[in-house]
Amino acid sequence: MTDDLHIEPDIRHLAVPIDSLKIDQHQSRTHGPDSIAEIRRSFERHGQKVPLVVQRDGLVTKAGHGGRIMAARELGWTHLAVVKSDDAPELLREYAIRDNRSAEKARWDIDALAREIGDLGLDAVDVGFTEEDLADPMSDTENADDVDLGMEDFDPGPPENARFIIAVPVENVDAFRAAFRDSLARLGAVMRPIK
Repeated sequence: MTDDLHIEPDIRHLAVPIDSLKIDQHQSRTHGPDSIAEIRRSFERHGQKVPLVVQRDGLVTKAGHGGRIMAARELGWTHLAVVKSDDAPELLREYAIRDNRSAEKARWDIDALAREIGDLGLDAVDVGFTEEDLADPMSDTENADDVDLGMEDFDPGPPENARFIIAVPVENVDAFRAAFRDSLARLGAVMRPIK
């Protein structure tokens, strides 16, 4: 008997034994214990909703799918739904990188996300966030004039000449840029690249 009750009914016919899948050693995106635990919690609550993309021979090239396989094994699952592709291995590896990178470039609308989580009657941690993730960096200020930027002695000259260089860890650049842009907008300022 196939262990497939955790798989969405419309994709159950795509189920294959997990042991027939091999994780590609070229994967440039890795999963730590926290990531595997989050995938496992999602699988426990929702089952498998989306098939994995694999090569015809069962090689898993899609970064992220290795984490799904590990989480499924931890749950004792024996089968996962897959879509088998006949694309060249290099093309599938490129797809894996593009697909993962495009997801990283999307950004959360924190206000909408907080509302949605609240509407669902959930806490941030229920869906993989922390309360800090949903905090508004300006929420503890009465108005923007009270914000201490620590720049009392800084004189940039005319506003059109002000320049700032801010060092941010590379893994946080997109999130920082979005949050900083939103904070500047609240202050009536804009962010433009320095040429």
